[in-house]
Amino acid sequence: GTSIQVKPGARMTNMCFEPKSFAVEAETDGGKKEFVTTKLMTRQTYTLAFIDGPLTTNPITFKEEDGMDHQPTTVKLPNAE
Repeated sequence: GTSIQVKPGARMTNMCFEPKSFAVEAETDGGKKEFVTTKLMTRQTYTLAFIDGPLTTNPITFKEEDGMDHQPTTVKLPNAE
């Protein structure tokens, strides 16, 4: 189908994200800021897991209430910083 019915009181539970790439806002030549692709330097232990929270409608909105919602990650910028 093209839509999913969200009923009042609906929740998303045990949601999991595993980022495949990381971008960092960096200042480029000329002082302009833009997002640049980075090289991952940390072991692959950056999954965000067990995220839980309510869904509301009009517009559909998710509010995280629980879960492992952050992981420290080290990246290398294209200019080797």
